Amino acid sequence: METCATTVYSANKDAFESKSTSSSTECKFRGDFFGNIQPHRLVYRFKASFRVDMTSFGENPPHIQEFYFGVTDASVTMLKRNIHGKGINSLHLYNGDTIN
Repeated sequence: METCATTVYSANKDAFESKSTSSSTECKFRGDFFGNIQPHRLVYRFKASFRVDMTSFGENPPHIQEFYFGVTDASVTMLKRNIHGKGINSLHLYNGDTIN
């Protein structure tokens, strides 16, 4: 995971965005943030990179002229805690559908 950001919007479209605790945008440098609004919508932005070594799959059969690699789905798990740090609920999102 290279970067991540969270923005909280109120019903009036006021926005509070997570800030980095350093010059880096890596997720581990994102700090807690607070705002004086009633949250209406949360927006998460993630950026990840990966490299697939296709040579580990061996030689291509002669009938395959070219091939590509793709991602077919993704999932996100979100943990929600109350303000006292007790009572953890999880929400799992798979391809945009909520799974509890």
